[in-house]
Amino acid sequence: MKRDLEYMIDLLRRFEESNSYCLSFPETFDMHQKEFHHIQLLCDEQMIGQISDHSYRIPKWGHDFLDLTNEDKLQNIKDELKEEYGNTPLEIVVSIGRKLLEQKLGI
Repeated sequence: MKRDLEYMIDLLRRFEESNSYCLSFPETFDMHQKEFHHIQLLCDEQMIGQISDHSYRIPKWGHDFLDLTNEDKLQNIKDELKEEYGNTPLEIVVSIGRKLLEQKLGI
């Protein structure tokens, strides 16, 4: 299964929009495989953290990543990254995205 960066961002937004500090994703046979796979990828990148067998929370790094991808003015950066770096490991894409953002903001 291919990694879907937009889907991962959508999953992170579900955490951010939740009224709870955590979300539950039961590991059952009827769980959507794409969802489970991408949750595990987010855990690998420490953008979400597992707090129990089926519950996860979004730590600071996940919030920081969402902040980097939240602005409308950054949509073109996301599109460029996805087009140019679609099969590159996520940590490299995030690093490149941060550098581009810093350049755009003059930081």
